[in-house]
Amino acid sequence: MYKYIDPRFYIQKFPRLWEFAKFAMVGLLNTAIDFCIFYILINYTYLNHENGVIYLALAHIISFCVAVINSYVLNKYWTFKSTDKDVSVQFSKFMGVSIVGLILSTAILTLLVTYADMHELIAKVAAIVIVLFWNYFANKFWTFKKK
Repeated sequence: MYKYIDPRFYIQKFPRLWEFAKFAMVGLLNTAIDFCIFYILINYTYLNHENGVIYLALAHIISFCVAVINSYVLNKYWTFKSTDKDVSVQFSKFMGVSIVGLILSTAILTLLVTYADMHELIAKVAAIVIVLFWNYFANKFWTFKKK
């Protein structure tokens, strides 16, 4: 009866679910990093949608780049426990997946702000939720694929 209370039971029984949960936790941390930088850029610099949507997109790209490096390190060593020594190839794959995710999230963010008149931060949350699944599966089955 008590084993169902112990989280280790679920971690052992559902390892893929635990892996996805770790990926989401890393994503949450990176989202906090991304949001903080994005917030600072759109509120304290020239990079906001009032000066043109291209500036909003640039703020999004800058905040993304800072968070993605942290994401790679945590996902490599904690989420997927990758032992691949060829970091340059693996990081290139990770960046490729991340850039596709960035393009998707930037498009979603821009469309929601421009055409749905949604607040920038709410639109960013929507974009993150949608792109989360793309990032997980692409990284799981391509970037950090076990040999």
